[in-house]
Amino acid sequence: MAVWLPRCFSCLWIAVLLLKAVSSDLSNPSSQTRYLLSRTNATFDEARRRCAPGVLATTTTEQEVQEIRELLNRSAPVRGEFSVWIGLRKTTTQCSDPSLPLKGFKWVEDGKEESALNKWLEEPKMTCTEVRCAALKVQVQSSVNLGLISVTCKTHYQYICKVQTGMFWNEQPTTTRPAATSPTFKPRPATPQPDLPSLGPDAGPCQYPPVPSIRAFRQDPSNSSRMQVECWFKAVLDLFCPDDIWRTLDGSPVDFSSICQKCPEGFQKDASGRCVDIDECGTGSPCSHACLNTEGSYRCVCVNGSDQDPSCKDPAQARVQSSLLSILVPVLAAFAGLLVLVVVVAVTVKCLIRKKTKRQTDDKESVEMIREKEAP
Repeated sequence: MAVWLPRCFSCLWIAVLLLKAVSSDLSNPSSQTRYLLSRTNATFDEARRRCAPGVLATTTTEQEVQEIRELLNRSAPVRGEFSVWIGLRKTTTQCSDPSLPLKGFKWVEDGKEESALNKWLEEPKMTCTEVRCAALKVQVQSSVNLGLISVTCKTHYQYICKVQTGMFWNEQPTTTRPAATSPTFKPRPATPQPDLPSLGPDAGPCQYPPVPSIRAFRQDPSNSSRMQVECWFKAVLDLFCPDDIWRTLDGSPVDFSSICQKCPEGFQKDASGRCVDIDECGTGSPCSHACLNTEGSYRCVCVNGSDQDPSCKDPAQARVQSSLLSILVPVLAAFAGLLVLVVVVAVTVKCLIRKKTKRQTDDKESVEMIREKEAP
């Protein structure tokens, strides 16, 4: 009896410690999150794609800031400074706001504006029409100092990814879109055919399905678990296969029957197959003055607020007016034709009535004249 009591007490104590550890993990989601620093330089959008199925790091809590600081402290050089991408961006539908902690920037992960790190090393550029991205500037002295900077999203920086524990993540230092001249590129014929070749015996369980709406497949020559799908309307989508199932970059299983369905006007496919708004203001110069991107379209804004300049006309309104005009002109023409026809019919009927009346009058006069002659 004396021997079993200490053993039971030890078992109970171990069980308590295990329950405490489990409850701590459940109550602290950040304990199930890993932060990974990529040494590959990339633009903001390239960094987002390469972090998939994870996301670019956020600094919404003190815990996240501390974990990023520890990661950089382990990975950074002894002294110096460099910049890394995190998931902070301002789109053309948002204006810079110096009164806000994040100056109008939002997290691409969830669209929120909370951050435990609000130190800007320089004030962001004030703009409502330009896409801007924020990066962490890392200054390594006796400790790691962090600050935010606003730059163009085309800048090439290293980046920090945030992934869930157990989530597949395989950094690809090469570009996410191999050249079309890659020897593994398999073009389809000029017209869609129902039969589609598979990857072959080296591809494992991840096979190509027979889908006529897909024009071609491009397998990554350095990683057989990654490939690109080319649609007939020129969209190119990135996929990966970590668990015998092809998935988009956000980790969702691929529906090959709909992945190449065309997006509505004003939208385009992103690398994960989602329909996203086209930034007409960022891809060209559709306006003579300021350009404001909207959902599925854009607006031209005059600098002086005047609407007399035709170049400042809202393109959506112009399309509506043009559409109404194209409908109104045939309707008016048809109405005018009908009106002319009614007038012609009315004149014809009136002429016939007059002719008939005159004939009746002439007949009546003739009868009276005959009666007068026959009278004694």
